[in-house]
Amino acid sequence: MTKNTDSSSEAPQSTRQGAYEAAREAALQRLRTNWDRTRLQGLGVRFQEPGRMELDCLAWKFKLDEEILLARLLPEGRELSTTWQILVLEYLAAPVLAAPGRMLSLADFSEARGYAKPFEGRVLRRLSSSVGRGKECFIQAAASCGGVCVGEEPLQYRFRFFPRFELAIVRHAGDDEFPPACNVLFPDHLLALISIEGAIVAAEGLVSSLNGKKPTK
Repeated sequence: MTKNTDSSSEAPQSTRQGAYEAAREAALQRLRTNWDRTRLQGLGVRFQEPGRMELDCLAWKFKLDEEILLARLLPEGRELSTTWQILVLEYLAAPVLAAPGRMLSLADFSEARGYAKPFEGRVLRRLSSSVGRGKECFIQAAASCGGVCVGEEPLQYRFRFFPRFELAIVRHAGDDEFPPACNVLFPDHLLALISIEGAIVAAEGLVSSLNGKKPTK
Protein backbone atom coordinates (compact mmCIF):
# COMPACT_ATOMS: atom_id res chain seq x y z
CA MET A 1 0.00 0.00 0.00
CA THR A 2 1.24 3.51 -0.75
CA LYS A 3 3.10 5.14 2.12
CA ASN A 4 0.86 7.61 3.94
CA THR A 5 2.77 10.59 5.30
CA ASP A 6 1.72 14.16 6.03
CA SER A 7 2.97 15.31 2.63
CA SER A 8 1.12 12.55 0.76
CA SER A 9 -2.11 13.37 2.63
CA GLU A 10 -1.87 16.91 1.21
CA ALA A 11 -1.20 15.74 -2.35
CA PRO A 12 -3.81 16.41 -5.04
CA GLN A 13 -6.67 13.93 -5.04
CA SER A 14 -5.84 12.72 -8.55
CA THR A 15 -2.27 11.94 -7.47
CA ARG A 16 -3.42 10.03 -4.40
CA GLN A 17 -6.02 8.12 -6.40
CA GLY A 18 -3.42 7.14 -8.98
CA ALA A 19 -1.14 5.87 -6.22
CA TYR A 20 -3.99 3.87 -4.69
CA GLU A 21 -4.86 2.31 -8.03
CA ALA A 22 -1.23 1.35 -8.57
CA ALA A 23 -1.10 -0.18 -5.09
CA ARG A 24 -4.26 -2.15 -5.78
CA GLU A 25 -2.85 -3.52 -9.02
CA ALA A 26 0.38 -4.52 -7.26
CA ALA A 27 -1.55 -6.27 -4.46
CA LEU A 28 -3.76 -7.99 -7.02
CA GLN A 29 -0.71 -9.28 -8.89
CA ARG A 30 0.83 -10.63 -5.66
CA LEU A 31 -2.37 -12.49 -4.88
CA ARG A 32 -2.69 -13.99 -8.36
CA THR A 33 0.95 -15.10 -8.27
CA ASN A 34 0.39 -16.75 -4.90
CA TRP A 35 -3.08 -18.15 -5.60
CA ASP A 36 -3.81 -21.21 -3.43
CA ARG A 37 -7.32 -22.20 -2.41
CA THR A 38 -6.10 -24.14 0.63
CA ARG A 39 -4.13 -21.14 1.90
CA LEU A 40 -7.10 -18.85 1.27
CA GLN A 41 -9.39 -21.18 3.21
CA GLY A 42 -6.85 -21.08 6.03
CA LEU A 43 -7.24 -17.29 6.01
CA GLY A 44 -10.98 -17.68 6.50
CA VAL A 45 -12.14 -17.38 2.90
CA ARG A 46 -15.36 -19.24 2.09
CA PHE A 47 -15.64 -20.42 -1.52
CA GLN A 48 -19.17 -20.15 -2.85
CA GLU A 49 -20.72 -21.25 -6.11
CA PRO A 50 -20.45 -20.17 -8.81
CA GLY A 51 -17.02 -18.54 -8.61
CA ARG A 52 -17.67 -16.43 -5.55
CA MET A 53 -15.67 -15.95 -2.35
CA GLU A 54 -16.81 -14.51 0.96
CA LEU A 55 -14.69 -12.98 3.72
CA ASP A 56 -15.63 -11.69 7.16
CA CYS A 57 -14.31 -8.32 8.30
CA LEU A 58 -15.31 -7.04 11.73
CA ALA A 59 -19.12 -7.26 11.66
CA TRP A 60 -19.17 -6.94 7.85
CA LYS A 61 -19.28 -9.64 5.19
CA PHE A 62 -17.51 -9.09 1.87
CA LYS A 63 -18.00 -10.98 -1.37
CA LEU A 64 -15.45 -11.25 -4.14
CA ASP A 65 -15.74 -12.56 -7.66
CA GLU A 66 -12.91 -15.07 -8.16
CA GLU A 67 -12.23 -13.74 -11.63
CA ILE A 68 -11.91 -9.99 -11.01
CA LEU A 69 -11.38 -10.06 -7.22
CA LEU A 70 -13.39 -6.90 -6.66
CA ALA A 71 -14.73 -6.78 -3.11
CA ARG A 72 -18.33 -5.78 -2.38
CA LEU A 73 -20.23 -5.36 0.87
CA LEU A 74 -23.03 -7.80 1.59
CA PRO A 75 -25.99 -7.76 1.40
CA GLU A 76 -26.38 -4.64 -0.78
CA GLY A 77 -23.43 -5.41 -3.05
CA ARG A 78 -21.85 -1.94 -3.07
CA GLU A 79 -18.15 -1.77 -3.98
CA LEU A 80 -15.66 -1.19 -1.19
CA SER A 81 -13.57 1.96 -1.33
CA THR A 82 -10.16 1.67 -2.98
CA THR A 83 -8.25 1.60 0.33
CA TRP A 84 -10.47 -1.21 1.63
CA GLN A 85 -10.00 -3.10 -1.66
CA ILE A 86 -6.23 -2.92 -1.16
CA LEU A 87 -6.53 -4.13 2.45
CA VAL A 88 -8.53 -7.16 1.35
CA LEU A 89 -6.03 -8.04 -1.38
CA GLU A 90 -3.03 -7.59 0.95
CA TYR A 91 -4.61 -9.89 3.50
CA LEU A 92 -5.55 -12.53 0.92
CA ALA A 93 -1.92 -12.67 -0.24
CA ALA A 94 -0.68 -13.33 3.34
CA PRO A 95 0.51 -16.66 4.77
CA VAL A 96 -1.54 -18.57 7.33
CA LEU A 97 0.07 -17.96 10.73
CA ALA A 98 -0.52 -19.12 14.28
CA ALA A 99 -2.20 -16.75 16.72
CA PRO A 100 0.06 -13.87 17.80
CA GLY A 101 1.98 -14.11 21.03
CA ARG A 102 1.52 -10.46 21.97
CA MET A 103 -0.29 -7.32 20.88
CA LEU A 104 2.05 -4.36 20.39
CA SER A 105 1.88 -0.61 19.89
CA LEU A 106 2.82 0.75 16.48
CA ALA A 107 5.95 2.29 18.03
CA ASP A 108 7.19 -1.22 18.87
CA PHE A 109 7.78 -1.88 15.17
CA SER A 110 11.01 -0.32 13.92
CA GLU A 111 9.53 -0.20 10.41
CA ALA A 112 6.91 2.26 11.70
CA ARG A 113 9.41 5.08 12.20
CA GLY A 114 8.15 8.05 10.26
CA TYR A 115 4.52 7.02 10.62
CA ALA A 116 3.98 8.18 14.20
CA LYS A 117 2.61 11.63 13.38
CA PRO A 118 0.01 10.57 10.78
CA PHE A 119 -0.99 7.60 12.95
CA GLU A 120 -1.48 9.89 15.95
CA GLY A 121 -3.61 12.32 13.96
CA ARG A 122 -5.60 10.05 11.71
CA VAL A 123 -6.17 7.21 14.15
CA LEU A 124 -5.50 7.90 17.84
CA ARG A 125 -6.70 11.51 18.18
CA ARG A 126 -9.69 10.79 15.98
CA LEU A 127 -10.60 7.72 18.05
CA SER A 128 -10.09 9.44 21.41
CA SER A 129 -12.12 12.50 20.41
CA SER A 130 -15.06 10.57 18.93
CA VAL A 131 -16.35 7.18 19.99
CA GLY A 132 -13.56 6.76 22.55
CA ARG A 133 -14.58 9.78 24.63
CA GLY A 134 -17.29 8.02 26.65
CA LYS A 135 -16.95 4.55 28.16
CA GLU A 136 -20.49 3.37 27.44
CA CYS A 137 -20.42 4.78 23.92
CA PHE A 138 -17.15 2.97 23.27
CA ILE A 139 -18.47 -0.31 24.68
CA GLN A 140 -21.57 -0.17 22.47
CA ALA A 141 -19.56 0.71 19.37
CA ALA A 142 -17.05 -2.06 20.08
CA ALA A 143 -19.84 -4.63 20.43
CA SER A 144 -21.40 -3.49 17.14
CA CYS A 145 -18.07 -4.23 15.40
CA GLY A 146 -17.73 -7.68 16.95
CA GLY A 147 -15.29 -6.59 19.64
CA VAL A 148 -14.65 -8.81 22.66
CA CYS A 149 -13.69 -7.33 26.03
CA VAL A 150 -10.37 -8.77 27.21
CA GLY A 151 -9.53 -6.32 30.00
CA GLU A 152 -11.25 -3.92 32.37
CA GLU A 153 -8.52 -1.70 33.89
CA PRO A 154 -7.73 -0.24 31.46
CA LEU A 155 -10.64 -1.20 29.22
CA GLN A 156 -9.43 -3.31 26.30
CA TYR A 157 -11.31 -4.81 23.37
CA ARG A 158 -10.01 -7.27 20.78
CA PHE A 159 -11.35 -7.10 17.21
CA ARG A 160 -11.15 -9.77 14.52
CA PHE A 161 -10.51 -7.39 11.65
CA PHE A 162 -10.07 -10.31 9.27
CA PRO A 163 -10.37 -13.96 10.36
CA ARG A 164 -6.60 -14.30 10.97
CA PHE A 165 -5.76 -10.64 11.64
CA GLU A 166 -6.71 -9.05 14.96
CA LEU A 167 -6.48 -5.51 16.31
CA ALA A 168 -7.01 -4.32 19.87
CA ILE A 169 -7.99 -1.00 21.40
CA VAL A 170 -7.01 0.06 24.89
CA ARG A 171 -9.07 2.87 26.39
CA HIS A 172 -7.57 4.74 29.34
CA ALA A 173 -10.31 6.44 31.34
CA GLY A 174 -8.38 9.61 32.15
CA ASP A 175 -8.68 11.69 35.29
CA ASP A 176 -8.97 15.30 36.48
CA GLU A 177 -5.83 16.25 34.60
CA PHE A 178 -5.98 14.11 31.45
CA PRO A 179 -8.92 13.28 29.19
CA PRO A 180 -9.66 9.70 28.09
CA ALA A 181 -7.16 8.38 25.56
CA CYS A 182 -7.08 5.32 23.30
CA ASN A 183 -4.35 3.27 21.69
CA VAL A 184 -4.56 0.70 18.92
CA LEU A 185 -2.50 -2.48 19.25
CA PHE A 186 -1.29 -4.81 16.51
CA PRO A 187 -0.27 -8.50 16.50
CA ASP A 188 3.43 -9.15 16.92
CA HIS A 189 3.55 -10.96 13.56
CA LEU A 190 1.94 -7.98 11.82
CA LEU A 191 4.53 -7.54 9.08
CA ALA A 192 4.15 -11.15 7.96
CA LEU A 193 0.48 -10.37 7.25
CA ILE A 194 0.35 -6.88 5.77
CA SER A 195 2.51 -3.80 5.32
CA ILE A 196 2.90 -1.05 7.90
CA GLU A 197 0.94 1.23 5.57
CA GLY A 198 -1.81 -1.37 5.38
CA ALA A 199 -1.83 -1.72 9.16
CA ILE A 200 -2.40 2.02 9.61
CA VAL A 201 -5.19 2.00 7.04
CA ALA A 202 -6.75 -0.99 8.83
CA ALA A 203 -6.64 0.96 12.11
CA GLU A 204 -8.29 3.90 10.33
CA GLY A 205 -10.91 1.52 8.99
CA LEU A 206 -11.60 0.19 12.47
CA VAL A 207 -12.09 3.71 13.81
CA SER A 208 -14.44 4.53 10.92
CA SER A 209 -16.43 1.37 11.56
CA LEU A 210 -16.69 2.16 15.28
CA ASN A 211 -18.11 5.52 14.26
CA GLY A 212 -20.74 3.84 12.12
CA LYS A 213 -19.21 4.38 8.69
CA LYS A 214 -19.45 1.65 6.05
CA PRO A 215 -16.34 0.58 4.10
CA THR A 216 -17.93 1.41 0.74
CA LYS A 217 -17.32 4.22 -1.74
